[in-house]
Amino acid sequence: MRHSESLVRDKHSGIFESPDDFFELDGNSVMLLSPPAAIAVCEMLSVRDVTVGRVEGGFWSHSKFEARLDCIWDSPSYLSVNDVLETNGRAIDFIVTETPRHNAFIITADLESDSASSAA
Repeated sequence: MRHSESLVRDKHSGIFESPDDFFELDGNSVMLLSPPAAIAVCEMLSVRDVTVGRVEGGFWSHSKFEARLDCIWDSPSYLSVNDVLETNGRAIDFIVTETPRHNAFIITADLESDSASSAA
């Protein structure tokens, strides 16, 4: 069962399979995403013209998350004008590269600049 279908929808309650939950539950910087969901979030942020600033990976096992210091990607251009597609593509590449070793990811993005949510 996907988290988005469960009765309890708390951004701190486990690993999420649906990228929509990231936006619906304000998962920025806190929500654990499966590798496919993390990749989809990066793609959705690109459509919204929002840059991924950081990706943190680790292990989700037995209802616990172990963050890994050897699995952190920081955007080189997070605080400056940049190419969103290129930057977010690099974040996706990082997730793909780390997926064999890590099964959960946290995405941090500059959602203050999200034109899709500010237009709503």
